[in-house]
Amino acid sequence: RLLVEKGIEELIEAWRRLDGDVRSQALLLLGGGDARGERRMQSIVGAAVRDDIGVQSEGWTDDMVACYSGMDVLVLPSWREGFPYCILEAQSMRLPVVTTGSTGCIDAVEHEVTGLSVPVRDASALAEALSRLICSAQERERLGEQGRRRVLEAFTQDRVLQDMLGFYREQIVPCATA
Repeated sequence: RLLVEKGIEELIEAWRRLDGDVRSQALLLLGGGDARGERRMQSIVGAAVRDDIGVQSEGWTDDMVACYSGMDVLVLPSWREGFPYCILEAQSMRLPVVTTGSTGCIDAVEHEVTGLSVPVRDASALAEALSRLICSAQERERLGEQGRRRVLEAFTQDRVLQDMLGFYREQIVPCATA
């Protein structure tokens, strides 16, 4: 969703900060629904598209597998999240991830292992992370492989269910009988 709290403004600012040679090697593709009612976001996204800096806004899709297949990096610069499944989905397809240290995101990415984590609302740090991954196919491959490995080890449906059961079992307090 193209909402302020998803960090879209910082992402576009980071994109603008990239060196022109770096930016020319990539395309920033914004997905998700329109910025319903968020005129400021519509204006920011529209300006980035019109400025011919390599930004496109594609709108909503139900075929995320096709989207991930066409990506080199997933970027989620959110200010806050529950638990972002898009990160796990991307990592399962060997995509490196750039995200923030926000709640939820910080649990889905191991910084420097499965992706890169930058401070929330820090366009400069986001630009550095983007530049690093745009310029290094080797780094993208390393982080992508590690991300896939982590998803297969820690986030299978069975593993998640077993972890949840274990947590609930630890929380059970025996009732005292009189």
